[in-house]
Formats: sequence, structure tokens, C-alpha cells
Amino acid sequence: MEWSRDSSSEREGFMMQRLFNSKSARRVGVTGLIAVGTILASVGAAGAANLSSQVNTKASVQISSALKVKANQGKGVNGIVTASSSTSVTITNSKGASSTYAITPTTTFTSDHKAVTSAAVTVGELVRVVPTSASATTAASISVIAPPRNNEGHGVNGVVTAVSPTSLTITRAAGVSTTYVVTSTTTFTSDHKAVTSAAVTVGELVRVVPTSASTTTASSISILANGASRAKKVRDGVVTATSTTSLTVTNARGFSTTYVVSSTTRFTSDHRAVTSAAVTVGELVRVEPTSASVATASNITVVGPKPVNQGHGVNGVVTAVTATSLTITSAAGVSTTYVVSSTTTFTSDHKAVTSAAVTVGELVRVVPTSASTTTAASIAILVSAL
Repeated sequence: MEWSRDSSSEREGFMMQRLFNSKSARRVGVTGLIAVGTILASVGAAGAANLSSQVNTKASVQISSALKVKANQGKGVNGIVTASSSTSVTITNSKGASSTYAITPTTTFTSDHKAVTSAAVTVGELVRVVPTSASATTAASISVIAPPRNNEGHGVNGVVTAVSPTSLTITRAAGVSTTYVVTSTTTFTSDHKAVTSAAVTVGELVRVVPTSASTTTASSISILANGASRAKKVRDGVVTATSTTSLTVTNARGFSTTYVVSSTTRFTSDHRAVTSAAVTVGELVRVEPTSASVATASNITVVGPKPVNQGHGVNGVVTAVTATSLTITSAAGVSTTYVVSSTTTFTSDHKAVTSAAVTVGELVRVVPTSASTTTAASIAILVSAL
């Protein structure tokens, strides 16, 4: 835009309008605008432009700072409480990584959007922890998000790991085990129909609703997936143990199942028949039980990943790291230690970094060398720890 020689008032008006339309002007307020207008009249257009730039810069810094604070306040970590005290809480996330947070006098606690005391945070609760802006390991707030308190009539899902006439032990998705007392008034159902306690066996997926009087006494036990329905379903998991007569796999939730391998069990890989030797520890397989027994394998298929020494990587959370080795735990709970050599490369966000960037709690992808499945050729950081 061009101005005439005697149009200083026009320039001042234009500068005022630009300043008013900017976000920074709205933050400064009307009083600030009047003050700026007075200064504009006295310093001229050149000085006004310089002042406007300073105001905008300051406002941008304020807005940027506010956004950063807001973003930091929204960074929470969900997990199951595995340990709790008056000064700390330890949670395990869905990937099996554990984190311990310090609890201070300023830490706030909520449940169902209402303030509660620290006593509401107990082992087995699903919570969301938001760290402070000053420390990633100090809790600013802890929210109990699920499940609701057991003695309010809500149930807990889990796989049966032990059962007797008087008790039942289940393991939840995060690996937390709980034992419930079974009484003469405990009811049992399957497919919405009443059954006897004999229908609940190890390996069943059930829902336990505690009594209103006790969080560890079962009011009702419902079988969510019974043996008959499971026999029709395949199970995916990582092989953690294998022999000529059995196979143990661990699924994504960390639950392990052992299957009987018989002379009629079939093995396939890449849609081709293979021998049982093709199924090794660390392989991702799909197991289809027989119709007669949910614990006997009818078909075992190697579905992936391909052997790691063919250039394929393995994702996992770092649980231990030294100058010469790295241990990661996969989503299935399987831990693997890799040798770190002078030729091992490290990357983050597709950029080269040093080995110091890899710390406990990081989610990484390890690609072994072609010569050894336990020597790392490359380690890529996929998600940085808080």
C-alpha cells in the first residue's frame, strides 16, 4: 500500500486497525489500545510499527507459553495400579511397562470427576496420572477412571487362573491377580443361563461382581466365553515354550496358554505345510484348538513376524539398557535381550541419535543382524518416554 506525504494520520489509523484485529490486541484490552494510540500519535508511523511488532512478539510468547502449559497438563498416562503408598504410586500400562510417580501434598485425586482422597487409589484400579510440568515422575493429578469401585456392584473381567469350591482367582488384562471368596450364595451363569460352579474352570474368561459388603467376596460369576465357544476360535500369541508334545503361547494381554501337540496337529507357514520344527520361541502363531478339547491344538500356523534375522524388527518397551546390551519386553510380555555392538545404529524420528537416547521406558523397534537374532543391527525409538 502506498501513502501520500501528508497521510501520517492514515498510517496511524491503519496501524491501529491492524493491531485491533490481531489476537495480541484482544489480549491487551481496550485500555491498552488507547495507550498504544496515544503513543502512535507521538512517535509516528515508524515508531508505531516497531511498537506493534514488540506487542505482537510478547503476545505470541504468552500464547505459546500458555499452549505449552495446557498441552503439558493434558499429557496423562493410563495404567493399572500395581503398588500404592502415601508417597508414591506405581502403574503398569497396556504395553507392560511400569512407571512409579511421586505423590506430593499438591497431588490431586479424582474419581467420576469428583475430588477424592488418596485412599481411593488402590491396587487393581485403572487410573490416569498426569505428571507435573517440572518433573515427569511426580504426579500432578491422579484420576480413577475405571473400573468403578467393586463394592458398588460393578464387575471385574479376568481369566480364571485358580478355582476351588471356596475361592476363585482371576488375572486381569494388566496381569493383576485377585482372589475372591465363593460362598453358598454366589451365583453362576453362562450365556445368561444359570450353571453350577463346576462350569468355571481354569482358562475361562469370566466377570466377577463382588458383594456390596466385601470387594473380595463374589456375589456373581458369569462365564463370558465358555469352552464350547472357545473351541471354535483361533488364538494368536507369541511362542514362549515348545516341545514335541506341547506348545505355550502368550497373547497380547499377557495371558499364557499351553496346548497339547499330538500326531494329528498340523503346522503351516506362508500357506504351506511345515514341520513342528518351524515353530520356535519368539514366533507369532495362530493356534486352532480341536473341537473335542480347547487345550489340544488342531492347527498351528506361523503368521509372523518372519524370523528376525531376515531383517524384520521387533517392537517392545525398554526394561534394561547398558553400553553393550538392551532388553525389551513385547506387548505379549516376552522379554528379549540384544547385544549392542559398535556397528549398531540408533535413530529417533528418522534421525540419527546416540545410544544415550535409549532409556528405560522407551518404545523401540530392534532389527537384529542377519548373522544373529540376538545382536541388534539397528534400534529405532518409536515413542519417547515422558
